[in-house]
Amino acid sequence: MVSDELVISYIDLATMARWDKNPKRHDLSALAKSIARHGFKMPPRYEPTLNGGAGGIVAGNGRADVLSAMRANKQPAPRGVRVGDDGTWYVPVVFGVDAESQTAAEAFGLDDNNLTMAGGDFTDLDMAGMWEPEGYAALLRSLAEQGEIPVSIDATALDALLAGLAGTGEPGDLWQGMPEFEQDEIKAHKSINVYFDNEDDYQDFARRLEQSLTAQTRAIWHPKRANDSYIVNACADES
Repeated sequence: MVSDELVISYIDLATMARWDKNPKRHDLSALAKSIARHGFKMPPRYEPTLNGGAGGIVAGNGRADVLSAMRANKQPAPRGVRVGDDGTWYVPVVFGVDAESQTAAEAFGLDDNNLTMAGGDFTDLDMAGMWEPEGYAALLRSLAEQGEIPVSIDATALDALLAGLAGTGEPGDLWQGMPEFEQDEIKAHKSINVYFDNEDDYQDFARRLEQSLTAQTRAIWHPKRANDSYIVNACADES
């Protein structure tokens, strides 16, 4: 039943389904330090229409991942998390004011993050730096096709944003009058494949490296490079 009021309920951490299409990047190390210092103050937000109607966490996936890693590593539960007699961690989750559809829920998920940068001198492409480019672009296309473009996105410039995410587009659109740019070839000294038995091991690896690893992560540098994002700078003619 859809409710117009918000309710916070504690649920078993192990049963918390994540948003399977979530392309958000997370700094799990920083999140872990924040939770350890301040406690678990920001409950994840549940949407029943996500994941094809199976439901899932639309906001707070990174925080949920950090708690799962802390629990797996036998760290003490942070303030704000209940611990049952059998050691089960129960996490506060916000329910209610549900989206009418999965696309509406996904649009909210993007807005919930992007609007933290609204009001500053940030472009849509700047906001896109929070997301994995391929997954973000695919989600934006899907939402646009269904008439659910997030309010944080300039609908009139969506094509330019998608071109920027793909690294394509006409040079005259974004590079008019700008100097030539040459990208130095970056070669790795060595690369190896690392395999994990389960998600807990994967998140433990991320914690030890102090890097954010998500389902969309394909490769990382160790130590982490200062600028490892696909999107570094964007220039445009404001005229």
